[in-house]
Amino acid sequence: MKDSRLLRACLALMLVALAACGAERRAFNAIKDKVAQPVTPEPEPVVVVVESGVCSDPRYLSRSACEKADDENIWTPFVGEGERLVPDVSVDDEQVGYNFNDALRKYTNRDEPQSFPTEDCGLSGSIETRVKHCNTLWTAALGSWSGASNWALVSLSGSQRVWRDERTQMLWSDVIGESEHCAASGNSQNVGFDCSANATSLCAEVDGLTTPDKVGSRPATYSSSKGGLGLESSTPVLWRLPSREDFLQAYANGAARVVPGFVTSNQWTASVYSLNRSEGWIFFNTRSGNGGFFGASRTQIADVRCVGR
Repeated sequence: MKDSRLLRACLALMLVALAACGAERRAFNAIKDKVAQPVTPEPEPVVVVVESGVCSDPRYLSRSACEKADDENIWTPFVGEGERLVPDVSVDDEQVGYNFNDALRKYTNRDEPQSFPTEDCGLSGSIETRVKHCNTLWTAALGSWSGASNWALVSLSGSQRVWRDERTQMLWSDVIGESEHCAASGNSQNVGFDCSANATSLCAEVDGLTTPDKVGSRPATYSSSKGGLGLESSTPVLWRLPSREDFLQAYANGAARVVPGFVTSNQWTASVYSLNRSEGWIFFNTRSGNGGFFGASRTQIADVRCVGR
């Protein structure tokens, strides 16, 4: 009897040991299989070399990528889209006296270059859907001085237009109204100038402040100068007052030839004057269309245009 009990105990210990060994084997196999999985290497930079040591096809390749691939590589310089190696003095100017409507008729529609939409467009759907519906592109390479970007029409409602800078992907509204700096920017600080009593924000939708052109909520509707778009529209857009740098970038990208009124009115920027914060920077019309800036009291009334994404 004692021998049988001892035998059963030994068998039980053997079963436990076998089970433990099986578990360890399964764990080992799982780890082994995981380790054995092929590792996908990081893709190497695309370097197109058509001759020994010469990088070509700069559409897919930067000078940095070419030269990092091999110190002996020679990168091929090229003239970028919308640029000219030698200026065309019949069109390469600072935009003084430029006829906006002539520019539209000459340079915009993708399919019919001599036309511009005669009916409203881009009033519903995603931004891409609106751009496709309006089917209107201002092409820098055709109608610009060197270095500008393309601009796509997002919406047209009567005379109100929203454009997208294809380089920055920023949306530019039409002029939506006029105000002093506090309401234009949506600021409520008391720094340099007291905006603490401000209750309005024309561009940015800020908690506690009213955006005058907003009607309803989720989905809300907005003015045609914003293309009906805003933070709570069915296609949300986050608007704000453009900074001084936004205006500079847009001007360099050709906005004065595309966006109505861009250099024919005084428009508030979000930026204040660093040496006197009671003043802000206004983007204004100088020399009949050559945009510039001047500092003005933040109480001054000026036009307001929004930028968004």
